[in-house]
Amino acid sequence: MVINELSNRIWRTTIARFTASRRMHRSHVASTLSVAVLSATVIGINVLVFLPSFENEDKLITVATIILSLFALVMSLLVALMRYEAKETNYHECGMELRALNKRIDIFIEDNFDTEGNLKEGKTISKEINEEFQCAYDNILRKYNLNHTEFDYQYAQLGYLQDFPKSGSEIMKLKFRWHIWNVYLLYYLIAFVPFILMLVLLLSGTQGGCDC
Repeated sequence: MVINELSNRIWRTTIARFTASRRMHRSHVASTLSVAVLSATVIGINVLVFLPSFENEDKLITVATIILSLFALVMSLLVALMRYEAKETNYHECGMELRALNKRIDIFIEDNFDTEGNLKEGKTISKEINEEFQCAYDNILRKYNLNHTEFDYQYAQLGYLQDFPKSGSEIMKLKFRWHIWNVYLLYYLIAFVPFILMLVLLLSGTQGGCDC
């Protein structure tokens, strides 16, 4: 049944778009936090010059500050270019419209077909009706001209394992990519490695001052 196949395709696209929206939100939070931590690190490094252990390291601290400041500026520009918030809205609104369309199709199927998928007595489905629903689906995709990734679709399937059976290793791999690799890892490395190095310097400097 053509209309059932279309309904299934719309449902698959819908769950992938909502997952893509969540991924964009997580990426926005991670990138914003990373820029904030990196900026705080720059300020923290500037403060080190006031510690006795670093009073003769003003040139090194100045160079480190300039490099990290430029890095923070470039990172801020790149994050802005990624337009995570706009993409999140795009994916979410696309998912909402697709879900509404699929509800219309489900109601239509319920009104015209029995539980076994056969047309009810006296009901007929014209070619024009199928084309109307297909056209509505295509129009939504054109309106929100931003496709989700294959990973978005794969991760969305974890919420419907009864329809998309997966092995334990596949589930772990997808969750690793979602929680660490694809979303957070790069931003957190960029932000927290300089921050941790600053803390190490601060602690070593403090301990060195006490020994004197």
